[in-house]
Amino acid sequence: MLLVRVSCSDCLEESEVVVDDLDAVDREVCRCGYNLVVLSVADFIPIDPQPGELVELAPRRQLDRAA
Repeated sequence: MLLVRVSCSDCLEESEVVVDDLDAVDREVCRCGYNLVVLSVADFIPIDPQPGELVELAPRRQLDRAA
C-alpha cells in the first residue's frame, strides 16, 4: 500500500490518500472537478492490533517522596 500526498491542479487543495497502486490516483479527481497532482509517495504499512485484546497493567507500588 502507498500513502500518496496529492494537490488539486486548480484549487490547490492538498490531501493524502492510501492506494494499492499509483494508477488509482490517476482515476481520482478533486471535488472541484480538476485532476490531482502527486506531490509525494511513501510506503504505508497499516498496523492492526488484535481486536478485542485487553492488556492489563500491574498496579504501581506506592513510593515515598524524596526529601
